[in-house]
Amino acid sequence: MPILRNPRHEKFAQELAAGKSAAEAYQRAGYIKNFGNCIRLKGNERVAARVAELQHGGAVRAEVTVTSVFGGARGDAETRTKAWSGVGCGAMHDGQSKNMRPHHRSSRSR
Repeated sequence: MPILRNPRHEKFAQELAAGKSAAEAYQRAGYIKNFGNCIRLKGNERVAARVAELQHGGAVRAEVTVTSVFGGARGDAETRTKAWSGVGCGAMHDGQSKNMRPHHRSSRSR
């Protein structure tokens, strides 16, 4: 589906596809805040189709990015290990996170 003819409808669809709420997307598209109208526009067939198309395009790009990181299905184990080596850097060997602080209960009653 091509870009929507109405530029505000297109902006609304792009904002929805980016994960914004209907109300926020409606305002970012240049409309005055109106909950009923934003829901109605969200239900518009052309807008809904455009949102689906934009989301599908984002999913395809994400898949391509993951493939490039891991070197495709034929990538070697060493490449995959290097790609994931930084994951979980915040956790220490005993399973405790460096950023976690113990929770102490106050001895005072509330």
